[in-house]
Amino acid sequence: MHVDHVIVLRASGSDGGEEVKGVIKSFLHKYREMVNPELLYTDVDFLMSNSSLADSDSADGKDVYLGGNASQLVKFIAERSSGGQLTYVENIDLKYELQTKEIPKKCKKTIVLPEQEKLPILTKVPKWHTVRIFISSTFKDMHSERDLLIRYVIPELRKRAASVFVKINEVDLRWGITETDCASKRAAELCLLEAQKSDLFIGMLGERYGTIFNYDPPDSPELQWVKDYPRGLSITELEMHAGALRADKLLKKKAFFYIRNNTCMNLIPEKYKSNFESEDPESKQKVEALKSKIRSSGLKVYDGYPCHFAGVLDGKPVLSGLDNFGKTVLIETWNAIKEMHEQDPYADDVMEEEMCQQALLHSFDSFVEVKNSPVENLVKEIEKQCGIFLITGNPGSGKTTFVVDLLRKLKNFTVIKFFVGLSPRSTELSYMLQYISNSIARTFPVSSVFPKLTR
Repeated sequence: MHVDHVIVLRASGSDGGEEVKGVIKSFLHKYREMVNPELLYTDVDFLMSNSSLADSDSADGKDVYLGGNASQLVKFIAERSSGGQLTYVENIDLKYELQTKEIPKKCKKTIVLPEQEKLPILTKVPKWHTVRIFISSTFKDMHSERDLLIRYVIPELRKRAASVFVKINEVDLRWGITETDCASKRAAELCLLEAQKSDLFIGMLGERYGTIFNYDPPDSPELQWVKDYPRGLSITELEMHAGALRADKLLKKKAFFYIRNNTCMNLIPEKYKSNFESEDPESKQKVEALKSKIRSSGLKVYDGYPCHFAGVLDGKPVLSGLDNFGKTVLIETWNAIKEMHEQDPYADDVMEEEMCQQALLHSFDSFVEVKNSPVENLVKEIEKQCGIFLITGNPGSGKTTFVVDLLRKLKNFTVIKFFVGLSPRSTELSYMLQYISNSIARTFPVSSVFPKLTR
């Protein structure tokens, strides 16, 4: 081991001081004689007594005795040893006869790296959206198209949509069930409600018109528009009005229609033609009138997609040759999704926090309500009077569960919730106030009253 500098820090008056000095001097003499003649020694006495300065510095300057505890002492010690260490390192190749390795000329060229883009302090969190796709058609004649969409097109669309942080929720209330299952008033109203709530609408028509809606107008407030339409319309046509052809939906242009080429009827055996033909002359007129409305709506229409009879599977006639149909549905819906959500897939601070807060509530979806819970009493107190209500409890006593249950019961209030600790910044008071202020501004027609924070 090669040592360049020995430093001893001590306080005068310690027991065995003279004995220690003798050992140190003996070590210095032998080490300089056998290993490193240039060894430096620095002795520092913090108490600076007379005895501590009894020794004098060596004539060659290698041994130095200091007293006191000023910061300059540390600087002196550091500077004193730096020269010897630097000289030793610079001449180590000569001492050990090491060969100098030549650097290739091509490596001597200075390479200037491009300036890297500064990363944000906080990583952006993707804001996930959900797109509801409603699939509308008649029953008996559209099994093949529905199977193609559900088994192949939608899975591929779901995979693509994930790249722009979109979750696909397809709504096909008739896939895998019979026409009788959807004939009740309640089932028909459910179909209309789902069609009305959809973000994208896929409508398919052949020669059949579908089951007639022979019921009184729906009871649901969202479906009172049905009263404005004449009686005798099919559930399928009402779905198409709910999700695509009504004025508010037409403006959005988020519906796509696909009309089958009727030349495929020539290849279908007589035994199975009833599955594809119009129910009666009146239905034939109605379906043709519906097709005319669709063609003149200004929406995207694939008019006359090809197909042909492929046989019978499980007692049902099957169509094939639907490749163009499937590709067109995939392309048009994917383009619509990109147009809707590709531009801004990231959440701002408020949306990011909302996602964290909402995730907590979702984690309590399986919460079992406790009978005789004090939550009911607290709700009554809140409804009676305003003010501040403090909920306290020991760690693990169920405060969060209690508050989540309380939020669900405050149905008559607009609740702005904020749970501390759900996001990295939620423990900051200023951030919490900023979030609450922005949430109020988003909920009510007021501007944010809290000054905007900068990161």
